[in-house]
Amino acid sequence: MDARKVSALTCLVISNSFPPDHAGGYELGAGILADALRRFCGWDIRVFSSVRKKTPPGILSPQLTGFFPGRLGPAHRRRLVKRELVARHEGICAAIDREAERAEVILVFNPRRLIYPQWARLLDSSTPVVFFISDFWPRDPLGADLFYAGLAKRRHSMRPRDPALDVIYEPFLQEEAIFSRAKGAVFCSRYLQNVHRETFEGLEHQSVIHWGANPERFPKLTKSPEHLKVFGFCGRAVLEKGLDWALQAFSELLRRDSRLKMLVASDLSTAHGRRLRRKISRNRGLASSVELLGQVPHDELHEKFYRRIGWLMFPSVWQEPFALTVVEAMASGVVVIGSSTGGTPEILDEACGYPYDPSDPAALSVACRNALSRSDRHEILANRAHRQIVEQFNLPVMAGKLDTFVRGLL
Repeated sequence: MDARKVSALTCLVISNSFPPDHAGGYELGAGILADALRRFCGWDIRVFSSVRKKTPPGILSPQLTGFFPGRLGPAHRRRLVKRELVARHEGICAAIDREAERAEVILVFNPRRLIYPQWARLLDSSTPVVFFISDFWPRDPLGADLFYAGLAKRRHSMRPRDPALDVIYEPFLQEEAIFSRAKGAVFCSRYLQNVHRETFEGLEHQSVIHWGANPERFPKLTKSPEHLKVFGFCGRAVLEKGLDWALQAFSELLRRDSRLKMLVASDLSTAHGRRLRRKISRNRGLASSVELLGQVPHDELHEKFYRRIGWLMFPSVWQEPFALTVVEAMASGVVVIGSSTGGTPEILDEACGYPYDPSDPAALSVACRNALSRSDRHEILANRAHRQIVEQFNLPVMAGKLDTFVRGLL
């Protein structure tokens, strides 16, 4: 039996949101990693998050022990009743303290994103705190700082301003006092460690542990010649994810081969998404060749999306920390045509896919044409990519590395 399972760790997870309620990949990742630590390392996981209910259905509902009041996305900033925050502050702090006492380690996901301040008291507990960094943030105030500023300006709910909010938030707003007091930090890519070097320079214990795909959920698929005529896009319908660039490149490809297809796994209900939907409907070629799947649940992506495509377009124009989409596509036997931003070059190169420079507007289209013209290399590239996943970027390996890192701090 694995020795780690004999002496399983008890862990308290802190995350802005947690599956099934999540706004983006880094929150989804919190749930995936927590589940992996439970399944592969035997950890006892407890969770504090910004979910609306104490026990939502999801990956770890039996382990969910509490929640910060509010809801996800921008709406929770507008709708949060400050009276509730003040009234429940002591109860939330007591619950966090109680969980910290029984935990052997506290894993805080992307602390600079956290809106609610109660988690910061954990830095004064005797239980070691480890930051898990899977997201890139610009040089702006802490999430709690931004939220507090909104409260102070009466942009949210209750009036007049409650002086109790000052007591709750103000001690938390010194950034340097937050990030220097953790026991250690783990980054999902070398890129993330580098861009956050200044913020975490006071932490002695740091490690880079890349995201991994679950080999059980994303097994390698054999692709037929028909699959190699199908491109896919999976991601949020926001400007920085580059769906508009993908559609433009695909439109150019259709002029050369009208038999090509494209699947879009994205919720197009955003303002940007609605514009793209109109763009598709008004273009005869796109309207007949692009299939809109909507937002596909993560546990259905392999069957409903990766199984049907041969190529993944990953046209992100921002600095992607280390995209789970790329990892899971490569695990599934899909060849990635992706922009070389952020941490993506740490897994995608010309030996296993088609990286391109996103600063060149024509680069994505050129990369797609190259892929189609050399489709006989698809299996070679897919096998190399899958080998990388098996050897370096799979979820059990990732969980094991984090388990080893944490135990070294105890």
